[in-house]
Amino acid sequence: RFGGISRSTKGGRKPNTLAQAAAHNLRADQQERGARAHIDPAKSHLNKILVGPSNPALVAALAQTKMAEAGIDASKLRKDYTQAIELMTSLPPSSGVDEERFFADAVAWVGRRYGDANILSAVVHRDEATPHCHVLLLPLVGGKMNGAALKTRQATQEALRDFYDAVAKPHGLRRMGRASSAQKADIVKAVLERLSTTNDP
Repeated sequence: RFGGISRSTKGGRKPNTLAQAAAHNLRADQQERGARAHIDPAKSHLNKILVGPSNPALVAALAQTKMAEAGIDASKLRKDYTQAIELMTSLPPSSGVDEERFFADAVAWVGRRYGDANILSAVVHRDEATPHCHVLLLPLVGGKMNGAALKTRQATQEALRDFYDAVAKPHGLRRMGRASSAQKADIVKAVLERLSTTNDP
Protein backbone atom coordinates (compact mmCIF):
# COMPACT_ATOMS: atom_id res chain seq x y z
CA ARG A 1 0.00 0.00 0.00
CA PHE A 2 1.18 3.53 -0.83
CA GLY A 3 0.29 6.62 1.12
CA GLY A 4 1.49 10.18 1.39
CA ILE A 5 2.44 11.81 4.68
CA SER A 6 1.45 15.49 4.58
CA ARG A 7 -0.63 18.17 6.22
CA SER A 8 -2.98 18.23 3.23
CA THR A 9 -6.71 17.98 3.92
CA LYS A 10 -7.60 17.64 0.25
CA GLY A 11 -10.40 15.18 -0.40
CA GLY A 12 -11.21 14.96 3.30
CA ARG A 13 -7.83 13.50 4.18
CA LYS A 14 -6.64 13.54 7.76
CA PRO A 15 -3.50 15.70 7.99
CA ASN A 16 -0.41 13.89 9.20
CA THR A 17 3.26 14.67 9.73
CA LEU A 18 6.38 12.58 9.35
CA ALA A 19 6.95 12.78 13.12
CA GLN A 20 3.42 11.48 13.78
CA ALA A 21 3.82 8.61 11.32
CA ALA A 22 7.18 7.70 12.85
CA ALA A 23 5.66 7.88 16.36
CA HIS A 24 3.02 5.33 15.33
CA ASN A 25 5.52 3.04 13.65
CA LEU A 26 7.97 3.20 16.57
CA ARG A 27 5.17 2.80 19.14
CA ALA A 28 5.92 6.14 20.77
CA ASP A 29 2.28 7.27 20.73
CA GLN A 30 0.86 6.09 24.06
CA GLN A 31 -2.71 7.05 23.07
CA GLU A 32 -2.72 4.08 20.68
CA ARG A 33 -2.31 1.62 23.54
CA GLY A 34 -5.72 2.01 25.19
CA ALA A 35 -8.29 -0.71 25.77
CA ARG A 36 -9.87 -0.09 22.35
CA ALA A 37 -6.56 0.01 20.47
CA HIS A 38 -5.60 -2.54 17.83
CA ILE A 39 -2.09 -2.80 19.26
CA ASP A 40 -1.23 -5.54 21.75
CA PRO A 41 1.48 -4.04 24.00
CA ALA A 42 2.39 -7.53 25.24
CA LYS A 43 3.64 -8.30 21.72
CA SER A 44 5.32 -4.98 20.93
CA HIS A 45 8.70 -6.42 21.92
CA LEU A 46 8.40 -8.60 18.80
CA ASN A 47 8.48 -5.53 16.55
CA LYS A 48 11.76 -4.85 14.77
CA ILE A 49 13.44 -1.77 13.35
CA LEU A 50 15.12 -2.72 10.06
CA VAL A 51 16.30 0.76 9.03
CA GLY A 52 16.53 4.13 10.73
CA PRO A 53 16.48 5.68 14.20
CA SER A 54 14.45 4.39 17.13
CA ASN A 55 13.16 7.87 17.99
CA PRO A 56 10.45 9.66 15.94
CA ALA A 57 12.10 13.06 16.35
CA LEU A 58 15.32 11.64 14.92
CA VAL A 59 13.43 10.23 11.92
CA ALA A 60 12.05 13.73 11.22
CA ALA A 61 15.50 15.27 11.77
CA LEU A 62 17.03 12.75 9.35
CA ALA A 63 14.59 13.90 6.67
CA GLN A 64 15.54 17.53 7.25
CA THR A 65 19.24 16.65 7.02
CA LYS A 66 18.78 14.77 3.76
CA MET A 67 16.75 17.64 2.31
CA ALA A 68 19.42 20.14 3.29
CA GLU A 69 22.10 17.93 1.71
CA ALA A 70 20.06 18.00 -1.52
CA GLY A 71 19.92 21.81 -1.35
CA ILE A 72 16.24 21.95 -0.43
CA ASP A 73 15.06 24.71 1.90
CA ALA A 74 12.05 23.23 3.71
CA SER A 75 10.84 26.69 4.74
CA LYS A 76 10.19 27.50 1.06
CA LEU A 77 8.04 24.44 0.41
CA ARG A 78 4.25 24.53 0.50
CA LYS A 79 2.76 23.98 3.94
CA ASP A 80 1.05 20.79 2.73
CA TYR A 81 4.04 19.32 0.85
CA THR A 82 4.45 15.54 0.95
CA GLN A 83 6.93 14.97 3.77
CA ALA A 84 7.25 11.25 3.09
CA ILE A 85 5.75 8.35 1.20
CA GLU A 86 4.71 5.43 3.37
CA LEU A 87 4.82 1.99 1.84
CA MET A 88 3.27 -0.86 3.78
CA THR A 89 3.40 -4.54 3.00
CA SER A 90 1.68 -7.24 5.04
CA LEU A 91 1.29 -10.99 5.25
CA PRO A 92 -1.64 -13.15 6.34
CA PRO A 93 -0.77 -14.67 9.76
CA SER A 94 -0.92 -18.19 8.34
CA SER A 95 0.88 -17.53 5.04
CA GLY A 96 3.75 -19.93 5.80
CA VAL A 97 6.15 -17.32 4.37
CA ASP A 98 9.43 -16.67 6.19
CA GLU A 99 8.47 -13.25 7.60
CA GLU A 100 12.02 -12.22 8.44
CA ARG A 101 13.25 -12.78 4.87
CA PHE A 102 10.10 -11.43 3.25
CA PHE A 103 10.20 -8.08 5.02
CA ALA A 104 13.98 -7.78 4.56
CA ASP A 105 13.49 -8.42 0.83
CA ALA A 106 10.64 -5.89 0.73
CA VAL A 107 12.82 -3.16 2.26
CA ALA A 108 15.70 -4.06 -0.09
CA TRP A 109 13.28 -3.69 -3.02
CA VAL A 110 12.28 -0.20 -1.81
CA GLY A 111 15.98 0.72 -1.69
CA ARG A 112 16.63 -0.55 -5.21
CA ARG A 113 13.60 1.20 -6.67
CA TYR A 114 13.70 4.52 -4.80
CA GLY A 115 17.24 4.72 -3.43
CA ASP A 116 18.61 3.32 -0.18
CA ALA A 117 19.55 6.82 0.94
CA ASN A 118 15.90 7.89 0.77
CA ILE A 119 14.68 5.29 3.27
CA LEU A 120 14.11 7.14 6.54
CA SER A 121 12.67 4.26 8.55
CA ALA A 122 11.53 0.67 8.16
CA VAL A 123 9.74 -1.09 11.02
CA VAL A 124 8.14 -4.53 11.20
CA HIS A 125 5.03 -4.79 13.40
CA ARG A 126 3.99 -8.08 14.98
CA ASP A 127 1.72 -6.61 17.65
CA GLU A 128 -1.38 -6.17 15.47
CA ALA A 129 -3.69 -8.61 13.70
CA THR A 130 -1.35 -9.29 10.79
CA PRO A 131 2.45 -8.96 10.51
CA HIS A 132 3.38 -5.98 8.37
CA CYS A 133 6.20 -3.56 7.60
CA HIS A 134 6.04 0.24 7.36
CA VAL A 135 8.66 2.02 5.25
CA LEU A 136 8.91 5.82 5.36
CA LEU A 137 10.53 7.15 2.21
CA LEU A 138 11.79 10.66 1.51
CA PRO A 139 10.22 11.57 -1.87
CA LEU A 140 13.34 13.01 -3.45
CA VAL A 141 12.99 12.82 -7.23
CA GLY A 142 15.66 14.47 -9.37
CA GLY A 143 16.89 16.51 -6.43
CA LYS A 144 13.40 17.85 -5.65
CA MET A 145 10.69 16.90 -3.19
CA ASN A 146 8.04 15.41 -5.47
CA GLY A 147 5.76 12.99 -3.67
CA ALA A 148 3.09 13.42 -6.33
CA ALA A 149 5.34 11.80 -8.94
CA LEU A 150 5.64 8.65 -6.82
CA LYS A 151 1.90 8.43 -6.09
CA THR A 152 0.36 8.67 -9.56
CA ARG A 153 -1.89 5.79 -10.54
CA GLN A 154 0.57 4.67 -13.22
CA ALA A 155 3.57 4.89 -10.88
CA THR A 156 1.89 2.89 -8.11
CA GLN A 157 0.57 0.23 -10.50
CA GLU A 158 4.05 -0.19 -12.01
CA ALA A 159 5.57 -0.42 -8.54
CA LEU A 160 3.03 -3.01 -7.40
CA ARG A 161 3.70 -5.16 -10.47
CA ASP A 162 7.44 -4.89 -9.89
CA PHE A 163 7.04 -5.73 -6.19
CA TYR A 164 5.03 -8.82 -7.07
CA ASP A 165 7.62 -10.03 -9.58
CA ALA A 166 10.68 -9.20 -7.43
CA VAL A 167 9.47 -10.04 -3.92
CA ALA A 168 6.01 -11.57 -3.55
CA LYS A 169 6.19 -14.22 -6.29
CA PRO A 170 9.63 -15.56 -5.26
CA HIS A 171 8.21 -16.04 -1.75
CA GLY A 172 5.37 -18.15 -3.14
CA LEU A 173 2.62 -15.55 -2.92
CA ARG A 174 0.09 -15.13 -5.70
CA ARG A 175 -1.61 -12.03 -7.02
CA MET A 176 -5.22 -11.66 -5.91
CA GLY A 177 -7.85 -10.68 -8.44
CA ARG A 178 -10.18 -7.75 -7.85
CA ALA A 179 -13.40 -8.54 -6.04
CA SER A 180 -16.64 -8.17 -8.00
CA SER A 181 -19.46 -5.95 -6.70
CA ALA A 182 -21.31 -9.04 -5.49
CA GLN A 183 -18.20 -10.33 -3.69
CA LYS A 184 -17.68 -6.94 -2.03
CA ALA A 185 -21.30 -6.96 -0.84
CA ASP A 186 -20.82 -10.46 0.63
CA ILE A 187 -17.63 -9.32 2.38
CA VAL A 188 -19.35 -6.27 3.88
CA LYS A 189 -22.23 -8.46 5.07
CA ALA A 190 -19.85 -10.98 6.66
CA VAL A 191 -17.89 -8.26 8.47
CA LEU A 192 -21.05 -6.61 9.82
CA GLU A 193 -22.40 -9.98 10.99
CA ARG A 194 -19.12 -10.72 12.74
CA LEU A 195 -19.09 -7.34 14.49
CA SER A 196 -22.69 -7.90 15.54
CA THR A 197 -22.05 -11.34 17.03
CA THR A 198 -19.05 -10.04 19.02
CA ASN A 199 -21.00 -6.95 20.20
CA ASP A 200 -18.29 -4.71 18.76
CA PRO A 201 -19.60 -1.11 18.70
